[in-house]
Amino acid sequence: MQTITLFNEHVGKADYTIDARIEEGSLRIIGHDQGPDIIKLYGEPEHDFSYTFTPERTRFLHYRLRQDYLSDADLLTLVRKLFGGPDGEKKLRQYCRSHNIPFEFHDSVESIDQMF
Repeated sequence: MQTITLFNEHVGKADYTIDARIEEGSLRIIGHDQGPDIIKLYGEPEHDFSYTFTPERTRFLHYRLRQDYLSDADLLTLVRKLFGGPDGEKKLRQYCRSHNIPFEFHDSVESIDQMF
């Protein structure tokens, strides 16, 4: 299983990491935040979240990205290029919503499990 890093920085008093990988044909975007600033935000020292796309939606996302950006790149390369960085998570959500590509979202601190 190949994993790529989309974002990994120390900002203020917190460390933020977002990785992407494909597991059994499903794209997973996994975030982990930790540090004193995270306690201020969530009341917990760590915050984990994830986006999961079914294999079918993973294939459709790859197809759409290749079409929209005229690229033959593999999915993880496109995800890093288009959704890497500090605002990449927001861009990913906007792209998926505008192209009607559902995903599951899980947030450990806020106890959110939703389908978008």
